[in-house]
Amino acid sequence: MISAYSADNASLNYGRYNSVFQKLKENNNCILNANCVAHIVHNSAKHAGDRLNIDIENVVNKTFSHFSSSAKRIEELKSIHTFVEIEYQSLLRHVPTRWLSLWPAVKRLHDSWASIKTYFLSLGEDQCPKSLWLLFKDDQDGEGNPLDLQFVISPLMDVLAESALYHRAPQQNIRDCPELGVKLQIFMVNFFSSLPEENRGSVLLQLIQRLGSRQWCAVPLLFLSQALSCLSPCPLLGSDGLHAFREVLRCTMITHQVLLRGASQCFLLHAALCLTDVVLYSCFFPSDP
Repeated sequence: MISAYSADNASLNYGRYNSVFQKLKENNNCILNANCVAHIVHNSAKHAGDRLNIDIENVVNKTFSHFSSSAKRIEELKSIHTFVEIEYQSLLRHVPTRWLSLWPAVKRLHDSWASIKTYFLSLGEDQCPKSLWLLFKDDQDGEGNPLDLQFVISPLMDVLAESALYHRAPQQNIRDCPELGVKLQIFMVNFFSSLPEENRGSVLLQLIQRLGSRQWCAVPLLFLSQALSCLSPCPLLGSDGLHAFREVLRCTMITHQVLLRGASQCFLLHAALCLTDVVLYSCFFPSDP
């Protein structure tokens, strides 16, 4: 017995008359209309992309069109790939009517990010398309972030603010950490270890500032704080990092239930002690007279 039917949303599959779904429903009136799961995931990713500071589709298409019409530009890009020791791969075109083409195009751009950024910066502001110049110049100056970092700092943090995501599975013990909480710890460690050392401090600071920029529910903040406390000890933050930690405690912890608040404070304090040079910034903790 079929319980649900999932397919593309074309009329052939879900039309009111003589569609596949209607034929199945004749034999099973309780069958569920599951629509196209792939389209649902795509729409979710599309809305998440709208929260980025850049128009990702425009970046992909602008970059592709810049090289697609000039063999000379391609040769210049190949020489940069050789210099930075990255294997050259042709950029891919994104076709709006074929939405599955966006991810391969973004991934190819990401894999060649260092070479492409070097190429466009070498053109100078007058020769480089304005939208691309602003993107690559900000990244070069350390004021912006590559596409994957922007996703982590902005839309991913918004998603993680949903308390419903942290429910335990029915078979879990009450003392067990929810599955998302465990995966969040692993992700945080792997994510920061994959970053270039010179970028880790600035990215960490932006994440903590993001925590202090909104009113968080107690449960998401608890597991995000726990994930931060799992990072390997390293003096990544300066005085601005301590200010950011203090802002999280001041702005988001006032109304939280006392036990959850205490646990979050312990995790945040542990992270602050492990991720800052406590000797250099001991002035933040006044000594006894």
